[in-house]
Amino acid sequence: MPSETRLPRLVYILGWISLFMDLSTEAMHSILPAFMVGVLGLSASEMGLVQGLGELTATLLQRLSGQLSDRWKNRRDLILLGYSLSALSKPLFACATGLGGLLFAQMSDRTGKGLRGAPRNAMLAAHVPAAQRGAAFGLRQGMDTVGALLGPVLMMLMLTQHLSVRLALGLCVIPALLCVLLIRVALPADPRPSPTVAPARPAAVASSPAFRRLLLITAGLSLARFSESFLILDLHDQGLALAHLPWLMVVMNGVYALLALPAGRLSDRWPRQRVLAASVLVLLCTELLLATSSSRAVLWLAAALWGVHLALSQGVLQALIADHSPAGQQGRAFGRYALVQGGALLLGNLALGELIDHAGWSLAMFSAALWAALTLLLIQRSSHLMQAPT
Repeated sequence: MPSETRLPRLVYILGWISLFMDLSTEAMHSILPAFMVGVLGLSASEMGLVQGLGELTATLLQRLSGQLSDRWKNRRDLILLGYSLSALSKPLFACATGLGGLLFAQMSDRTGKGLRGAPRNAMLAAHVPAAQRGAAFGLRQGMDTVGALLGPVLMMLMLTQHLSVRLALGLCVIPALLCVLLIRVALPADPRPSPTVAPARPAAVASSPAFRRLLLITAGLSLARFSESFLILDLHDQGLALAHLPWLMVVMNGVYALLALPAGRLSDRWPRQRVLAASVLVLLCTELLLATSSSRAVLWLAAALWGVHLALSQGVLQALIADHSPAGQQGRAFGRYALVQGGALLLGNLALGELIDHAGWSLAMFSAALWAALTLLLIQRSSHLMQAPT
């Protein structure tokens, strides 16, 4: 079958690049919620503000970088600039002393993400045959998640060696710099083939009913899927030691990494919208479980189910975006997708933080589950639009 043939070399290069950067980022994120609340004294809503504004910054810039990558001949320059900025921002987290410093560090890091995300996904979409897109995006997501799995392990090793939290955060710059080095020595300078057809008009990206429906589904899913930092914070509130908090990310990302490529290959054989619907159903059940109990055992189970949801949704949704992007406009398409996703994540994290602070954990989880149910209904009613174009 076409989906079983070897993927292009570019997919593996981008996968290794993602692995090193996520190793750095997730090592930090595995203790960052506890650092923000326990060391810097931020509230849950302030934590949601930091993360939400950071993601919004990234997505606004992905819209711009996506447009630029469609106009420029070489996407590598934007990818290199984005990863370099994220790498240089890592030590800023260790130096933060309050909300302002943390916001600056987060927005610097997410600016780098914004510059690289859409060009990287557009590069992947342009080089991989449609019959392999699920596997290609699944492999890149899987390798990204291996880095996310190893990051918390690295953080636990540093903390068990009695390094200070700030020093451990600062050392996370090392794998990020390795990522930048890999881009410089391995990523082709001009990997895009010459177009054989005239590029589509920019307006063509927004004119597709299927693409508009995909953006609506993305918004609903992003509102429903809150940051896993809230799970980490709840575990910390229940008394789990700081050095053990990264285990939650290990569980979640271990499941995610194992299932990302199989889920992508599955979406190359079955209608992708069915795989996406299954992911939302898993998310809905997880949030209902969290709404009825927040015991430690439930939180660990939720982390594993979160990994299942991510494996079934992230690469598959990106493959759907690629399927319904006009030729020559993949950068714009992924930029719009990222903008919608980031805006919804900002609103979702802010709302969840406020609900947790003022209405309690259970009501917040029921609210997230409601958005998941509405998104599942939307996917079911959009199946006729989601067929891969021939």
